[in-house]
Amino acid sequence: MPEAFYLARWDGGRQQLEWVRRIGCLPRVASLNLSDDGWVAVGTDRTTLWWRWDDAADAPPRKAGLHVAVTTGFFSGERLLALAAQYRLDDMLRRAPVPTVFNPIAGSRNEAERLGDPAPMKQPVGLSVCHSPGKGRPLLYVTDAATKQIWRTGLQLHDLRPDQGKWQAVRLGAELRAPSDIAALTDGRLLLADQGSIMLLEPDEDGFRVAWQFDRWGEEPSQRFGRRLRFAVDGAWMVVSDTDRHRLCWLDWAERNLLGQFGETDKAGDDAGHLESPTLVSLRGTRAVVADAGNQRVLKLMLAP
Repeated sequence: MPEAFYLARWDGGRQQLEWVRRIGCLPRVASLNLSDDGWVAVGTDRTTLWWRWDDAADAPPRKAGLHVAVTTGFFSGERLLALAAQYRLDDMLRRAPVPTVFNPIAGSRNEAERLGDPAPMKQPVGLSVCHSPGKGRPLLYVTDAATKQIWRTGLQLHDLRPDQGKWQAVRLGAELRAPSDIAALTDGRLLLADQGSIMLLEPDEDGFRVAWQFDRWGEEPSQRFGRRLRFAVDGAWMVVSDTDRHRLCWLDWAERNLLGQFGETDKAGDDAGHLESPTLVSLRGTRAVVADAGNQRVLKLMLAP
């Protein structure tokens, strides 16, 4: 398994190596996803690593897959749908990403399942699925930082297969500057991060319009977001990774109120209470994971209402 050293011991009874401890860091986190039942999937330069939420900080991963998830993903049980580089992250320089289903169960070659043709994005970032039972087909949304667009296509939920050849750029009533994460709500609206602000998009004929956007939750300088944002949503809660201001903000997104903060505003650090340039974040209930890029680590956090 790449990007670290591992301590192992030989189990004579089972005639196999038993992984004991991982020694290393995460120099590049390409994706970060947390499931409802506690699986944590971390895409790196060369693999997608899987841990359990309760694993120790130095635990070896439960699985190292051969493909690299490069977007946020959509979980259906233990299956994770994401766009993926085929074998290494730098494959994205030569090939378009492919819709891929990952799972944490180790197999003979630890291969993920690639689904059909490559997607038309050059630099995919965020991914989300809009699914409302009884309200039409599920839709898959992906943001593309290269073209500054949102793309969508239909999705078959039973096998997580996107409709091939039917990707379309979404029409918006505003020009995007640096779109990153996206969250599709069950009522058809979208939440989107775009260069220092969070916006709510409402359906408008065959596209969307901006209903509101916010870049602050108060008038103090400390109550304003920096320019680079990533976020995750679960229900009314949103966790925003504010990269340039070295903090994680926990918000009620509908009321646009701050509920809590991890990290010290504008002060980077490498101890247990600070962050340095946090990026990707994932949220399920009261559990959150964040990629602390400057410290080359992933942190587990519990939200305390």
